[in-house]
Amino acid sequence: MLWVSFKTYVRIQLIIFTPLVCYATPVESSASILKFLIVIISVSLIFSHAAPSIDNVLQDSFADIYDYSSESSKAKMLEFLDKGCRSFADENSVTMEQICNNQSMMESFKANCAEYRSLKEQGYTIKNEEEMENSCVNIESGELERQCAALGQRNSAYDAGKLKETCSSYLSGKIDDKEFFASSISQSFGSIENVDNPFFKKYNRFVSFLRNNMLLLVMSIIALFASLFFLTGNTPLFLLIIGKMCLSISITILLPYALVLAYDSFIGIDTSPILDSVLSGQPSFEPKSILSLVMLMLLKTYNSTMLTLGVILLIIGIIGKIYLIARKKRN
Repeated sequence: MLWVSFKTYVRIQLIIFTPLVCYATPVESSASILKFLIVIISVSLIFSHAAPSIDNVLQDSFADIYDYSSESSKAKMLEFLDKGCRSFADENSVTMEQICNNQSMMESFKANCAEYRSLKEQGYTIKNEEEMENSCVNIESGELERQCAALGQRNSAYDAGKLKETCSSYLSGKIDDKEFFASSISQSFGSIENVDNPFFKKYNRFVSFLRNNMLLLVMSIIALFASLFFLTGNTPLFLLIIGKMCLSISITILLPYALVLAYDSFIGIDTSPILDSVLSGQPSFEPKSILSLVMLMLLKTYNSTMLTLGVILLIIGIIGKIYLIARKKRN
């Protein structure tokens, strides 16, 4: 999510920066370019050091989806997951994977449905008729084959062993409802490397690139600072420029976080439609729920290190601003 914010920030800086360079002297233009590069690389360095992996972001976001849902949505989801866990515990139960991988079992189900239809037409009373009717509709409509195809596509990501372990922990009372929900959903997807999503892939590539080039980024910042100091030739002016850059970096880091908190305070994050859509099998495109999910993922890209650094830079920037105002008044 911060990758999106970072790209937006770069575009804004370019829009502001371009006309200033056009009307500035060569020295001012060079200084502006150096400041722009220092801010961009500094934000990249902070982000690459503090940003969590997308796997952690998603798992923490799942926990928040549970927290920000209504009690009724939570209860329905837990009932659904609990039922799945109890099927794991029942040695006589047949899993979806076993059905999909056993053609003779599939044919047996179809034969049972044909027999059920025949007996029903003859007026016989069928035991568990409603359950049998639902199962046969699922088989005869082709829905079962579609579910098997979907299961086959995500078999490499799905970790049944971990899911059974989570179920065992939940049924024995070792983990609470929220942890059970977050772990069950994340383990159903497996590692994010197995999820074919362009945003997640770009996020991972971006963070990997930054972390693999940490030394190059640090050396670049040192070289740019040295060039800026040489260009200004004035220590007080150089320190004032650093103060301004600290303020810019802190705003880049803290503003998205502050906006999400403000949204939650005044409007409220609600993820109930997301849970309801999971249960119904139909994706939810309700704008508020999508926005809520985006904001929760954005919050989870922040940690104490990033926030502390943002606050420190903000304080340095404010001190520099106050000093600049005081200096102008003296002059």
